[in-house]
Amino acid sequence: MQLHDIATLASHVRSFARNASLTPREQDVLLLLATGTCSVGELARALGIKANTINNHLKGIFERTGVASKAELLAVLFADATARHASTQLFVRPPRVLVAERGPKEQQALEEQLERHGLSVQRVADASRPLTYEEVMRMRVDVVVADEKVARPLLPRYSHEEGGGELGNAPGYVVLGNTMSNNEASYGRFAWLRRPVGNDRIVFATLETSLASPYERSRLIRVPTDVSAILGGTLWSRLSNLSYGGAFIELAHEHMRDPRYAELGTTVQLTFELSPREPIQAQATVLWRREAPGSAHAAGCGVRFDSVSAESTERIQQYVRSARLASLAAAVETRPRRASVPPPALSA
Repeated sequence: MQLHDIATLASHVRSFARNASLTPREQDVLLLLATGTCSVGELARALGIKANTINNHLKGIFERTGVASKAELLAVLFADATARHASTQLFVRPPRVLVAERGPKEQQALEEQLERHGLSVQRVADASRPLTYEEVMRMRVDVVVADEKVARPLLPRYSHEEGGGELGNAPGYVVLGNTMSNNEASYGRFAWLRRPVGNDRIVFATLETSLASPYERSRLIRVPTDVSAILGGTLWSRLSNLSYGGAFIELAHEHMRDPRYAELGTTVQLTFELSPREPIQAQATVLWRREAPGSAHAAGCGVRFDSVSAESTERIQQYVRSARLASLAAAVETRPRRASVPPPALSA
């Protein structure tokens, strides 16, 4: 899994570990397992402890979670993470997914599991031949789950068009394989999962990738803001963008580790003002996180408003509409025009 997905996965591991009463070191072992470090020797080297100690930690994890193997543990973990995604009701429509696996049996098993989790699987007439870039674009899917041999011919196309309009409409990719290079890992919007990998983990990565799909991005019109906010009644923060149905809350890195504020699926109380002395109270659900280490962007979390009064909802919508109109007007004023075409009249 790509580094930008590990923070989200770590959040799910923390929640799973807390519910199972795992120790901090057992949680470390579980996170390494979830991110692909599977052998006892690799786990011991990664944590700087003896193999016997790793076996003791695994025994403790198995006893507390009711499983008998590492494979069963990962299946339970990713099933739990997927259920948490479903409980937040992220989608107006299910994400559309195209599967291009390396064999018909693997293809059918994965398609059925994706459908069981509420995703809409799009099928091609002849799955035995490689897909083309043009075919994928015509199908208008949100995510392509593909073996690396199928995905590799498509990814360089994305890199050449980076920053262009077509890339903005391209789907995300969940690539399954063993030999992808670091350079290829920079192409497009995708997660790379190293084989062998269970279908539960693939479903989880598909849901994560679908959050960056063109449909999900276009569904929420966001406008930049600089609004002070109080989170949970005590923590001062700021909203750096706002939409009709949610906001991005900037958080210090120490607060990103606090499950009261930044755990995926957590319900938080949010208070902010869009006009003086008119506070808006909102109950919100944390849907996504941005750690942003070494980035120009602030760390924080994206929330969806779940409970807002009708009056406050109207004020939020009016604020977003006004800000959006102002940005469109600015774009019109700065766009080059032909002399024969008079500038459009903008209503107040």
